[in-house]
Amino acid sequence: MATSSADVTICQHSGVTILNLAGEWSDDMQQRMRDALLALAKSAHLEVVLNISKTLLIPVSDPLWWKMLESNLQCLITHHASVNIVGTDLQLQMASRNWLVRSLRWSSSEEEAVCRIRGVMQGSTGIKSRAWFAEPHPEFRSRSAG
Repeated sequence: MATSSADVTICQHSGVTILNLAGEWSDDMQQRMRDALLALAKSAHLEVVLNISKTLLIPVSDPLWWKMLESNLQCLITHHASVNIVGTDLQLQMASRNWLVRSLRWSSSEEEAVCRIRGVMQGSTGIKSRAWFAEPHPEFRSRSAG
């Protein structure tokens, strides 16, 4: 049996858990994705982005693949987690045609997915806050005093 190069990683982006899948789709990657999703559900990660945009050879024309994806995400959805999937244009197009996964939230970039989960408009700078010093810097104090 030939091994395929598959990489499943978990990282954080602005407090949102990102599950990245990269490489060729295989049964091994499917099992690793399922295990990672179950681990995230058990550890109460309620804001998750599944990034499949760097995954190759996904059988997007196979309805069973879409059903498998939706059933794997159910472990998070049943815990009222906010799940967003990042995909390529082809994956987004095929998902919009498939009635099983139309209810899932899809994004074209990780940033868009994180902004959607966080409720921040994409392209905005977010909340700005000013920091005030207890005492003015000596250089600025001498300018204003003179």
